[in-house]
Amino acid sequence: MSMPCGHWAEISGEHVEQSTMTNRNETEREMAAEHVKLSFSIESPFAETGFGVATEKMWAIPIGGNRYRLDNIPMNVSNVALGDIIEATPAIAHSEFDQRGKLARTYMMATATQIVEKSGNRTILAVIQNSPDTEEWSTPEASEEMVRSAFEKAGIDSEGTGDGFYFVNVPPGHEAEITSTLDRLNAQWV
Repeated sequence: MSMPCGHWAEISGEHVEQSTMTNRNETEREMAAEHVKLSFSIESPFAETGFGVATEKMWAIPIGGNRYRLDNIPMNVSNVALGDIIEATPAIAHSEFDQRGKLARTYMMATATQIVEKSGNRTILAVIQNSPDTEEWSTPEASEEMVRSAFEKAGIDSEGTGDGFYFVNVPPGHEAEITSTLDRLNAQWV
């Protein structure tokens, strides 16, 4: 069953760019060699303000033709999940430059057009704030490290924005384990 790609989500586009830079810096170059970056349009009810359409870019693995398996956890596109098969426009080379105008990296990029097959995964947004009564959580960096460590021990895939927002992949049949971990971290999720 095919579905159009891209939905408006309640998290602003600022989180997309910030989190992409925060979580993927180390692996961007390695992923660019074997992945394609898919661009998803996000329509917003604020279109009349000039801020109505944004994009979220996610890494995907080519699987043949113009089809790709999504290899990122979405943060703003609400109708796709890690592992979904996406059809896209033909990929073209895309270059990014640093603040000095020097070439920073080049990778292949395509525009998502439709969902071909759902993986069964879903994404939940978890909000985890620092706990004032726990010393380990005294700084945002300590909080981020503690949450990442707990997720890693539980085998949970996630993307974070660095400010207490975590986008968590929930594979079929694993919701109880994941929500139990989130409960231990005093998280709120949707």
